[in-house]
Amino acid sequence: MSTTLKVALAVRTGESEYGTPVDIFDADLVRFISDAGFVVAVLPNEVSAVGPILEDADLVVLTGGSEPVRPAGHAPTGRRQIAEAVTLNAAIAGSIPLLGICRGMQVLNCHFGGTLKALPPGHRHAGTEHMVALWPSRLATALATNPPLTVNSYHDNAVASVGTDMRVAAMSEDGEIEAIEHMSLDVYGVMWHPERLLSAPSSGGLGGEMLRRVSRRRELA
Repeated sequence: MSTTLKVALAVRTGESEYGTPVDIFDADLVRFISDAGFVVAVLPNEVSAVGPILEDADLVVLTGGSEPVRPAGHAPTGRRQIAEAVTLNAAIAGSIPLLGICRGMQVLNCHFGGTLKALPPGHRHAGTEHMVALWPSRLATALATNPPLTVNSYHDNAVASVGTDMRVAAMSEDGEIEAIEHMSLDVYGVMWHPERLLSAPSSGGLGGEMLRRVSRRRELA
C-alpha cells in the first residue's frame, strides 16, 4: 500500500481587483497539511472539479472563512455553498473522511440538520485561546492528548444544536460546543485552527498526526 496521502482542501471565495471571482487558500494550512505527510489538492469552488479531485483523496478538509453557512434544509446559494454541497454528498457517498475546521465544522453540522447561533457581545471566542474538555469520542482518541486541551479561537458564531447522528466531542469552559463527530461516519469537526497557533502548542494533539488518524489511511498513523 502506498504511503502517499492526499487531502482535498476546500478554499474560500473572493474577488480580484477586476471584480472577477477568485478562490483563496490559506498558506499556513497548506504547509500544516503538507508537513503531516499529505499531498494537498486544492479543491476549487467549481462543481466540475469536485469528482476528479475526490477520486483518490484520503481526507477532505473544509476550511474557515466569512462566507455564510447554508442552514439545514435550505438550497445552497453562491459558489462556495454549491461546491460544498456537492463535495459533502460525494465524500459521504465515497466513504471519504471529512474534517471541518471552524466554519467547516459549522457546515458539517448544518449538513446533518444542526443549527448555529451568534455568540453574545463580549464573548471570548475570537482571537484568543481557551481550554476545552474532551468528551469520549473517536476524535478525542485522534487528538492523542490528555484533557483539558488549550486551543485557539477565531469565531463569532457557534453550534446551537448538533445535527442528526452527530455528537459533541469537546466543550469550552463557557459551555460552547468546540468539536463534533458523526456517530457512524468518518465526519469530524473542530472549532479551532490547528494550523494557526497563538502560542506554543500545549501537546501533540494539535499536530498533523491528527490528520492521519482521521483519514482513510489512518491505519498508517
